[in-house]
Amino acid sequence: MLAALPFPVVWVGLVITLFAAMLMSLTLGFKLYGLDQVWQALFAFDDSETAVVISNLRLPCAVLAPLVGAGLAIAGVIVQTLSRNRIASPDTLGLNAGASLAVVVASTALGVGSLLGLSLSAALGALLTSFLVFAIAAGAGGCRPSASC
Repeated sequence: MLAALPFPVVWVGLVITLFAAMLMSLTLGFKLYGLDQVWQALFAFDDSETAVVISNLRLPCAVLAPLVGAGLAIAGVIVQTLSRNRIASPDTLGLNAGASLAVVVASTALGVGSLLGLSLSAALGALLTSFLVFAIAAGAGGCRPSASC
């Protein structure tokens, strides 16, 4: 049987895997770029099509994807902790539907069309829906996030 790996070894392996995936996202796509082209686009920008695509399109996606993934993971842990349910998720609690409803209301009834306005309305709709769901659960004798079950 294999022994458990030391904790730092696991972290080093995960970081190497993350950087490999980020490098792959910079090189792979509709058009394939070599590592030399990626290096030149990042450190010797020359306004070529390759440099613009890599530095303005692929690099922001490669940097933001792990951050967004980490944010979604933290949000999932918070939802599971507050509901004291290991399989709870925003869609099973109706938070996605509340966010969608808020976006529809904001765009049709209030005329909001900007990305920032729609994003804020989605966040507000999800927040209000979470308050409503926990209020209904607490009123029905269910679990409250602040009390033990």
